[in-house]
Amino acid sequence: MFLLRRPSRPQSSAGGKVTLQEANVKVIRLEGGRPWGFKIAGGAEVNKPILITKINPAGQAANFAINEGDMITR
Repeated sequence: MFLLRRPSRPQSSAGGKVTLQEANVKVIRLEGGRPWGFKIAGGAEVNKPILITKINPAGQAANFAINEGDMITR
């Protein structure tokens, strides 16, 4: 099971102010073992968050709307 967080992106409001939308968090359970259809980078060894860096359009990840730039938090 993965807990993914989609990073906040700047959004313009009607008054022209730029705000950050709330982070989108979703829990995903990928079953059936590997390959899951994505590549990751980062981790505790390099003191960086684990980010999805590439999605295989034919893999399980694409079926769950996992995107490049999503962060695995657990």
